[in-house]
Amino acid sequence: MNKIAEQIHKHLNTLKSNIVLVAHQNPDGDALGSTTAMVEYLNGIGCSPVIYCVSAVPNKLQFLPNIN
Repeated sequence: MNKIAEQIHKHLNTLKSNIVLVAHQNPDGDALGSTTAMVEYLNGIGCSPVIYCVSAVPNKLQFLPNIN
């Protein structure tokens, strides 16, 4: 793991409170895919992330994990 990624990991690992991940308005697959991947990572280190987006998730992307 490179130095910056290691620092980010260490910092996130100290957070045990809720974290809000915000996707941009009218999200596409890239935005929601990376957001849901981050949710998986944060769940794995014991955090409780929540995704927020002002727009509804497109029907074609409803299959993504943790998308509700």
